[in-house]
Amino acid sequence: MIAKLSDEEKRTLLGDDAGWLEEFQNETDRATAVLGAAFLESQLELLLKSVMRHDAGELKQLFGVGAIGGFVVRARLAYCLDLISKETLHETVRIAWIRNRFAHGLHGLKFESPEISGLCMKLRQPDQQLLRGDLADPMRSYLETNARFRYITSVAILSGQIRLMQRYIDKIPPTKRTLSTLIKPYIIQGFDSEEQP
Repeated sequence: MIAKLSDEEKRTLLGDDAGWLEEFQNETDRATAVLGAAFLESQLELLLKSVMRHDAGELKQLFGVGAIGGFVVRARLAYCLDLISKETLHETVRIAWIRNRFAHGLHGLKFESPEISGLCMKLRQPDQQLLRGDLADPMRSYLETNARFRYITSVAILSGQIRLMQRYIDKIPPTKRTLSTLIKPYIIQGFDSEEQP
């Protein structure tokens, strides 16, 4: 579905990452799984760094091979800091499981392999975000039968959620970024993304 958006819609949703998404969708199954997770991992790193004290040496220690070096650890920390929702955390962990199966499998894995397809069908964001309103009927059977599409869709949705929080944080001057100013604004109903904090 993301591939069917106009260039303007993609830029609005994904910013500079729209080109990356196009490329990521055209890769092999293994590359798509690994690149999707790597992309979300890098977005989480940027999100976390945006609320931390800027000390390049310490951040390098934390994010390199340090305490916050792993994808799931970054997601858990972002959740504990109230930067992402519990649903986003769970979906991120599911993406990590799928990525790990592809990354550590020797050969022959495809999105349609029973194990991978089963894991992809556990991704919840496509159902929650796309199976509403006019999209519900035409999308339902495709999401229920195409594991690759489900994975790509989930990565794109998670990316948009992380990007929305990043945009909110970017509006706060760095000297005023404290944990008390970063309370889940994107989850609160009626949040105006143009509103200044």
